[in-house]
Amino acid sequence: MVPVLCQQHFEEQMNAASSFSLMRKIVVDVPKRILYLPKVTDLFRKDFGQGNPFDAVQYCLQFLDQDTQASIIDMLNNDANNPQVKFLNASDQFHSNLTVMAV
Repeated sequence: MVPVLCQQHFEEQMNAASSFSLMRKIVVDVPKRILYLPKVTDLFRKDFGQGNPFDAVQYCLQFLDQDTQASIIDMLNNDANNPQVKFLNASDQFHSNLTVMAV
């Protein structure tokens, strides 16, 4: 189902969609100290700062639940061993056509 966005609540709706999507896509491997981000964050990495993958990580934090945020922050705050940031393969899932669904 594709939600219909409205002008009055557009920003809230986009934040909710971003949070929903990122919580499903970001993978935190604490033992291996690897953060896996969606490919879109690699493609648009300069939109998050200077192009450093950690800029994208910092931006994405606001859309994640508190436990995931805490895990990532703990990994980032360990000066002795910074985590690796890797990008997941692009998803080929998309809607080839859209239809209106009755609610």
